[in-house]
Amino acid sequence: MSRSDADSPTLWSGVVDGWVRDRTIRRDALIALTLVLIATVVIACALTGALAPLVKQAVHDTVVRVVAGSLLTGATLGYGALRLRRRRGRGDEPGAGAGTDNRN
Repeated sequence: MSRSDADSPTLWSGVVDGWVRDRTIRRDALIALTLVLIATVVIACALTGALAPLVKQAVHDTVVRVVAGSLLTGATLGYGALRLRRRRGRGDEPGAGAGTDNRN
């Protein structure tokens, strides 16, 4: 098979069509997706179980709550400032004053 044959869209559509129509490939793909989903759920449950005692202990500690609130507030304000800066950066054009209206 030459390089031009491999890039041909008709060949790739035939391959994809074969994947869709072949029962064994569909079955294997569904089994693989199911295994990935099961592994994701198991990992999430393991992380939740390991972190739950730490979170419960941290909720009752005043210093941890203040630090977490400060970090969350700072991150929110920083994100807002970045978005505001990007929006102002798009509208800044040379020669456009503060009170000018460019709509005709």
